[in-house]
Amino acid sequence: MTYSTTPQLATVCQDADKSEEYFAASLDGAPNYLGTRVLRAEYLWVLRQDAQKFEEDLGFVIDGNPNSLASVAAENAKEQEKAQHLLAQKGKLFSKKDLEGGE
Repeated sequence: MTYSTTPQLATVCQDADKSEEYFAASLDGAPNYLGTRVLRAEYLWVLRQDAQKFEEDLGFVIDGNPNSLASVAAENAKEQEKAQHLLAQKGKLFSKKDLEGGE
C-alpha cells in the first residue's frame, strides 16, 4: 500500500508547486484582486500546512481596501468576509504542530 501511494504523494507535491506558480502569476497580474489570496490560503497553504502564510494572505485580505480595484469592489468585500470565516476555521484546518510553528 505504501508503495502505491508514493507516486500519488509526489504528484500532489508537484501540483502544489505548479499551483504556487500560477497563484504568483495571478497576483502579478492583478495584485488588488483579493480572491486570489483567499483561494491560495484555502487550498495551497492548507494543503502544505503552512499556517504562517495562511495567516499572511488572509490578513492582507481582511486589512485590504475592497475599493482598490473598482470593477470588483463588491466581490473584494465578499472575499474579506470569506477571509474572516477561513481565519476562524484555522484550528480545524491545521495540525497543532503547524499552528505552533513546529517542524
